[in-house]
Amino acid sequence: RSWNVALKWQATPSIAVMGNVLRSDDKLVADQDRNLNALGLDYAMSKRTTAYVRWEGGDNDKSATTGFNSGKFNRTAAGLRHSF
Repeated sequence: RSWNVALKWQATPSIAVMGNVLRSDDKLVADQDRNLNALGLDYAMSKRTTAYVRWEGGDNDKSATTGFNSGKFNRTAAGLRHSF
């Protein structure tokens, strides 16, 4: 079982704020539940060029049978995107 909620809010004509929450409940023997939280910001510099910043954090491999959490991550990204 899993669910995902993603939102995008156009704060101004040039700024968009995004958020995402994902949860996955593994019912199999391995019991590898997963979760993800993410935030993002887009700044439209022109009609075809956008600067962006992203953050993601989560857990890729939680196992209830072992009693410990592994696979936790935090990552960030920033850059420019241009459409031709």
